[in-house]
Amino acid sequence: MKKRMCLLLGLLLLLTGAACGERQIEALPYDYNTMTRDGRLFCDTGDTVLLMRDNYLLEYDKEQGTLEFFCKDASCDHLTTECPAGNAMGALENYHGQISMLRFDIDKTGALGIYISQLKNGRFEMGNELVIDYIHAGGHLYVRTPDGELGYFPSGGGEFVLVLEETAFRPTVEIGEYIYGDVSAYFTDEDGRERGVYTLSRLKTGDPEAVPEPVHEHAPRTGGGFRSDGAYLYYNDEQGCLMRSDLDGGNEIRMTEFLVDIYAFAYDGEYLYFSQINYRDSFDPENGNFYRMKRDGSAPPELLAHFEDPITEISPAADCDYFFVYTKKQPGYWMLLDKDGTNLREIPWV
Repeated sequence: MKKRMCLLLGLLLLLTGAACGERQIEALPYDYNTMTRDGRLFCDTGDTVLLMRDNYLLEYDKEQGTLEFFCKDASCDHLTTECPAGNAMGALENYHGQISMLRFDIDKTGALGIYISQLKNGRFEMGNELVIDYIHAGGHLYVRTPDGELGYFPSGGGEFVLVLEETAFRPTVEIGEYIYGDVSAYFTDEDGRERGVYTLSRLKTGDPEAVPEPVHEHAPRTGGGFRSDGAYLYYNDEQGCLMRSDLDGGNEIRMTEFLVDIYAFAYDGEYLYFSQINYRDSFDPENGNFYRMKRDGSAPPELLAHFEDPITEISPAADCDYFFVYTKKQPGYWMLLDKDGTNLREIPWV
């Protein structure tokens, strides 16, 4: 009887915008929340933050508030494999304290090779396996190979386990038992232009027979992409408005009535933060509006600021009252922005 009453009360509260028990938000590592346009370019290590700029790896000291190259050798050009972090390509990851990223090398024939590199004793050691991308999930190391395959090296060691051949699934973030990512497909529209359709999908970890399960399909104009706070998925609908659903795609609701740049999206314990963008009209005067919104959707979006140069990336660091951001005119050039939308500033170099 008590259980039935709670279920009835839960249904009533759901219809009025509340819930019978607040959904638990999984504490994802902040580097996993950074699903940027060009790959994982940001990694929170605790006392410092690692940032990618071009092929350089930078290090931000939270206590000092200063930025410098990860390599402290002033005579180094930071563009060789001899450098402790040279030839950096991003895909930064902090998985249970192990810092990793992708690095490239060019062999004697001029061929480019991409490798997983792990931080050990102050330098990123090059791996031996050629890859396109990687992600740790379920304790395993998942990789995309140059042949388009997706598989994993099991936790504790072992031979490579092939899961998918020539797949268009791009693994992005681990949530629970699954890896979430987009599956891309392309077609030619009536004007002869090649367009992409992106299906947000999930793949069960540790299962060699797993196949991507479709969750949501993105319209071609939005370019795919999504975010998650560990309890919900956030993405654009066909018009580009902000949508939210459960992790299995159910209970889909529209969060905004205006267009949101899903890559310029972040969250903390209380709010969602995002930037407004009109994909069809670059001169829309509302492009560059910066909002925050209660995570439970109990109040409409609150306009915090307007930027003539719109924010296009937001990366929150743990235990900080500011975001790392970059803007449309200076992509890849990291700046700081207070969470209330004020004090956009450059980061001082050592």
